[in-house]
Amino acid sequence: MSMRQLSDEPPWYVALRALWPEPHEITHGPGRRGGSAQAFLLLPRASRATLLVPDRPGKATAAALKNYKSPSTRRGRLQARALHGLGRTGAAVLSPSRAKVRIAAGQDSLPAHFSRLLDEEIVIGMNLGPPRANQKPVVQIMRRNGELVAFAKVGVNDLTRQRVTGEAAALTELSRRNLVHLSIPPLLHHGSWGECVYLVLAPVPTWTAGGIDTAARSKAMCELAQTPATSRGSLSSLTWWQRTMANLKRSAGVAEADQLLARSRWMQHRWGELDFEVGAAHGDWTPWNMATPGARAVVWDWERFAGDVPVGFDALHYGLEAAVRLDNMSPREAVEHVAGRAGAIVAENGANPAQGSAIFALYLLGLGERFITDGQLEAGAPKGALSSWLLPGLERLVDRASRGTGEH
Repeated sequence: MSMRQLSDEPPWYVALRALWPEPHEITHGPGRRGGSAQAFLLLPRASRATLLVPDRPGKATAAALKNYKSPSTRRGRLQARALHGLGRTGAAVLSPSRAKVRIAAGQDSLPAHFSRLLDEEIVIGMNLGPPRANQKPVVQIMRRNGELVAFAKVGVNDLTRQRVTGEAAALTELSRRNLVHLSIPPLLHHGSWGECVYLVLAPVPTWTAGGIDTAARSKAMCELAQTPATSRGSLSSLTWWQRTMANLKRSAGVAEADQLLARSRWMQHRWGELDFEVGAAHGDWTPWNMATPGARAVVWDWERFAGDVPVGFDALHYGLEAAVRLDNMSPREAVEHVAGRAGAIVAENGANPAQGSAIFALYLLGLGERFITDGQLEAGAPKGALSSWLLPGLERLVDRASRGTGEH
């Protein structure tokens, strides 16, 4: 069965089938594994599993539960510790929902390939994250004693293969830079196996006691924007603007794309000759993609890295996502909250605060284009339809600017 035939299967099955293609057998049901099968606990439950944990050995079970995410709040850190405790005591194996992989004799698999690459006997767990178009397995690669060896990302379809390849290129490029305030995961391996594309990363610190250090984050964000250097240009001359417009025009006829195109024409009329600073951006700069264990910010998930983005986008993305996930605002409330502080937020990224509203409008336009191009709307974007939050926020920014009540 090819990956293209798996679209109606649950995400946990798609992930396991990517790593163990036929003729390996994958089944689901209660009870312990037997014979040559490998078993995974499906958490929190099979219908919404975002975490696949090896049911043994116990130390690997505990480690997979502890490492499954980077908690960005005190509550998240407490939950992670509680999960680790369940794994350590063996209580986690009481979960009734299991997926079992029965290994076909003489047949290769992606975990076996990873074992050969790393020259290690390994145990794996997997993180899937929330349902979205770019959902892909993130594999925890551990020793049997639970010690983390590496993480691997696996692209299983056209979009995720493109993302994994892009992240490998970004990490390769950034590893050549003399970064002082920013640290990235070392890239160990990048290649293809079967229908999958993968990258294997060395582990990095993912916990920050007391939360993300604002000063370290801001220094790293500014350093990244200037890697290797920023440039300036009018809106219509920016390659980012040209690429965004081309993607929206290819989606013409989709209601959300048509609305964004209508707003973009006004934006180009209003801001087309304004000089914007552009530089490098992470593309998903959030509290859960970084840690600040020391003076440097350790940042991962570089699949959306680009070198030609208006400076300020990373800071605005951080502000918007933190408002939704950490401050429990609705997406619509978060857009209004960031709009009111846009000048100060982009200044943290090294951008001109007088251009805050304009840069935020461009950011929202680009975010909307990304949702449409990646197919996030069809996949059930967690924030909901663009018409419920992004489009109204962009409309208000444009209206304020047209009345002369916003920045440039």
